[in-house]
Amino acid sequence: MPGQTKQLLQCLLLAAVAISRSSSIAVSGEGGGGNPLPPGSTGSNTVRLADNSHIRGFRRSVSGRDIWHYLGVPYARPPVDNLRFRAPVPLDAPIGLSYREPFDAFYKPKSCYFWPMSKSEFEINNPALLIWWNNTEMSEDCLYLNVWTPTENQGDKKAVMVWIFGGGFYGGSASLEIYDGAVLASKGDVVVASMQYRTGAFGFLYLDPDEAPGNMGLMDQRLAMKWIWTNARYFGGDPSRVTIFGESAGAVSVSLHMLLPESQKYFSRAIMNSGSALAYWASEDQARARHRAYILAVQLNCYVGHGNRKRIIGCMRHISPEKIQAKLYPIVAKINEERVPYYNRYQSRIGRRSNLTEPPLYFFYLPLRPNEGVFWIVYALSSFFLPKTNLSSNKWHIPFWWGSSNPVRKEDAEHLKKVTSIAQRVEKDPPMILAKYFMHSQNLNPLIVDSLAFEYQLPSPKYGFNHWTSKDVLYAFDELTGDNTFKCPVIDFAEFYLRFLERKASLGNNVWMYSFEHHTESLPMPEWTGAMHGYELDYTFGMPFNENFTKNFYKYTPAEEELSRDMLKFWSNFAKTGNPNQPEGTRNIQEHIMTWPPYRMGNRSHIVLEVKQGSSSYKVGENLRRRKCNFWNAQMRNIRNYMQQNVPCITEPKKSTQNISGGSRATARVSSVILVGLATVFAAVFCLLW
Repeated sequence: MPGQTKQLLQCLLLAAVAISRSSSIAVSGEGGGGNPLPPGSTGSNTVRLADNSHIRGFRRSVSGRDIWHYLGVPYARPPVDNLRFRAPVPLDAPIGLSYREPFDAFYKPKSCYFWPMSKSEFEINNPALLIWWNNTEMSEDCLYLNVWTPTENQGDKKAVMVWIFGGGFYGGSASLEIYDGAVLASKGDVVVASMQYRTGAFGFLYLDPDEAPGNMGLMDQRLAMKWIWTNARYFGGDPSRVTIFGESAGAVSVSLHMLLPESQKYFSRAIMNSGSALAYWASEDQARARHRAYILAVQLNCYVGHGNRKRIIGCMRHISPEKIQAKLYPIVAKINEERVPYYNRYQSRIGRRSNLTEPPLYFFYLPLRPNEGVFWIVYALSSFFLPKTNLSSNKWHIPFWWGSSNPVRKEDAEHLKKVTSIAQRVEKDPPMILAKYFMHSQNLNPLIVDSLAFEYQLPSPKYGFNHWTSKDVLYAFDELTGDNTFKCPVIDFAEFYLRFLERKASLGNNVWMYSFEHHTESLPMPEWTGAMHGYELDYTFGMPFNENFTKNFYKYTPAEEELSRDMLKFWSNFAKTGNPNQPEGTRNIQEHIMTWPPYRMGNRSHIVLEVKQGSSSYKVGENLRRRKCNFWNAQMRNIRNYMQQNVPCITEPKKSTQNISGGSRATARVSSVILVGLATVFAAVFCLLW
């Protein structure tokens, strides 16, 4: 970072990112409150914080160890009424007046509003999908955080891990059971914290620098990070060893905080799971963000002209949050409605490449969902993967008409009758499917479609394929979309850090990478879905040892418990020492087996995290996605440049400030070509800031 010689960036590529610094504080004591303790509690404890607030938590045995829970602690004023769409405002007075009258932090907080607000029919009976749905009431009054700690001794100075949830910046909740930090605190011997932050229009509406500045959700995160850093020692934590970690949009958030000077003082390590600031969906410029805000204003009958932004915002502050969320859908649905006419235009231009008259404005794919994996393909095209008459049946099948000559099974016969019209509309040639359902309308150009189809070997007669299965097609889409949506942006971010570290030779190589490649045996999704986006998080948070999770969702085998146990060790080791191999209290890493090798740009060495098969150690891989990421970074750039030189195109203003999901500035590059897909491999990053 500028002006800091010793505080430089290190990266640990896992599905996360890390960083390092220091500070101090402390105080604690027993106390009572007016509310009964939650069921299963074995005691309470009240701590006095830096602002003289007093909060009471409860003790509960977790994995054979006492863990103190402080849940639903407010860190900002409720962002309601005139504070809706504004930057978060810190609390203006202490909470809990004394040890005799503390604030009882006993229950997980309400979730911020997110989209969509109700479950789809195919989600209702599937525990694998229900794990992502909020388990607490939605409310605008949602800026609260949670803390789990294995100690009541404020002098212990344990490493602190701060979780930032994902959800595409339009959804998610820190209250989900899969994000419960108690097992990680117990088995990792670390303090764990998480926060709620605003998403969607409430968190990222950009219209006015004061009234709706954009990136309010990122500002929420930073204010929560400041609160945790300031009060870490009151929970037995060490403010000089704070690790922020997140997944998907949470990982993008982590990487942005690494780049934002205002955030850097509040953490010292970082972990990014499946996402980085270099992902195409991580940012948009101010003009586009403002345009989307105007569309929403029109939907809400609040639009009164471009020159009346404050009046527009004032009107939108009087609209119910439920109505605002409901009106977000037409904005998203409009994208799908535009695809068919653009697809027809593309189809008519096949074979006429020399006559390119309508180039894409920006060369990126539009993801079906801003996430990774076959998981999101089946989400977006659920009517193709499930019986149309019974979406809640959980009988998932790859669309049989995607194959060249797939025999129709007896159980598909009835389904075939129901989808005949769909089958007639969906072309048999996979590149046509790519163009119709996966491409942004502005990218429907034969040169782009054919380049992608050829690189990922989408089966087609034009490439010499005479026979293929529907699974072949799905896996090609899967690889294509996953690489450019998540994997390559994460790898690019890691190598960006490595090049930075090369200029600071004294720091050495502090980058690690992993590939998560396990499909949980009892997961109620077909085996062909593979290692889907987000489904390593239950291992990261120790869900095999969480009785609530295994009772309400799904269970794990002994071998999967071992995998989770090892991942908890890797993550907590990194939080403590900056190295996933090195336990706390050791000085010479050579004393320990280097299970996880550092990442090298030369060979892209990484650990493969999966259930061990007859071995006591994990496999080490090399050259993770090298060719494919080179294709996105080099070949697609060449294609874009060629097309820009040969056809007229609409230009944006020369000066354009990047807006993170519709908000403030950040030093981030937007990837040029994108789609969404399956990730049988999860790339991620650990980084340190010395």
